[in-house]
Amino acid sequence: GTFRLRCLVPMWHIIGMTLHEYMRTHDPKLTDEALAAKIGCDRSYITKLRQRKRTPSLAIATAIERETGLPATSFVRAA
Repeated sequence: GTFRLRCLVPMWHIIGMTLHEYMRTHDPKLTDEALAAKIGCDRSYITKLRQRKRTPSLAIATAIERETGLPATSFVRAA
């Protein structure tokens, strides 16, 4: 396979940012439906992630990172 690095915004801009903040400030045209289609899940799941009502699996967090540049670690919450 090939490795490709895709950074949509500088990393220091998005470290610690939530998915909701990212979509609102860095990519306001990206809808829940569009992101869901890109990563292969349901729109309502993205909505719940934005509302921090769900925690994504590693696969989904990694897919979101691939599409947005938002670090998968941003979904990890302190206990």
